[in-house]
Amino acid sequence: MVAVAAGGWFFAKQSLNPVEKIVTEVEKIIPSNLSNRLPMSNQKDELSHLVRTFNKLLERIDEAFQLQKSFISNVSHEIKNPIAAIDAQIQLAKSKFKDQPETSALLNSIHEDITEINETNDKLLQLSKFYSDKKSVVLTTVRIDEIIFDSINYVAKNEKNKVNFDFIMMPEDESLMSIKGNESLLKTAFINLIENACKFSPKQYAKIELDFSEKNWININIINEAINANTIELNKLFEPFFRSLQHNDIKGSGLGLSIVKNIMDIHKFEISVKKFDENKICFLTRIDLIKNANEKFNLDEA
Repeated sequence: MVAVAAGGWFFAKQSLNPVEKIVTEVEKIIPSNLSNRLPMSNQKDELSHLVRTFNKLLERIDEAFQLQKSFISNVSHEIKNPIAAIDAQIQLAKSKFKDQPETSALLNSIHEDITEINETNDKLLQLSKFYSDKKSVVLTTVRIDEIIFDSINYVAKNEKNKVNFDFIMMPEDESLMSIKGNESLLKTAFINLIENACKFSPKQYAKIELDFSEKNWININIINEAINANTIELNKLFEPFFRSLQHNDIKGSGLGLSIVKNIMDIHKFEISVKKFDENKICFLTRIDLIKNANEKFNLDEA
């Protein structure tokens, strides 16, 4: 009986090995490598038929993803030229009718709408690039505090925006402020976060805190007041095109925070949003210094 049981266990394992290999290969396939296929054998058994079926399914999924990526990119490029032409004509009309207050006010309003459409179009192009070309992101050594300072200075160009920066705890080793990242993308992310905080705050005020109190972690808090903070659907803020019903009167595309989430995912930074107190919300970015310093940093996993 022992010999029969051992033999049964051995042959069962041998017969399931090909299935385990297929499962392992399927688990390796992620959105950024849909062009990969399962290894084929020349046998005509059921497992070979299953592999062929999987590969055909992957081909259809890959084709659908490529169509989606190219659609957003192509439409955005096609829209860009007419928008630029309309904007140029509006600027010309403004110079001709500057002595007519009503006409000038109307043209200014149209110009603001065109500018908003152009910004939304640019953000769509950014999203398309993130989805289709993550491997092209170049990581260098950057100072996180300098990136935040530059972002604050950019947002503060609008005199209505008020931003306060505070170090909760400074690191004893200044080199801890240096991380692996893409400077341009990180600036884009923090500018979006700070601008978003100012835009949706009644006083256009945001507070930024840089905290090194946790071992091997950098915490960046961006805090702002929010009207009816209890009713904001925080779990949906990073979804593309999501706009809170109570903020419909504030202009925006609903893409800024989605772009931020993609940038943070590429860098493997944690980002979340929570209610800070009754009338405040906080965007928290957490950077794992050990993971960030890992030489085997793989963008395909982002």
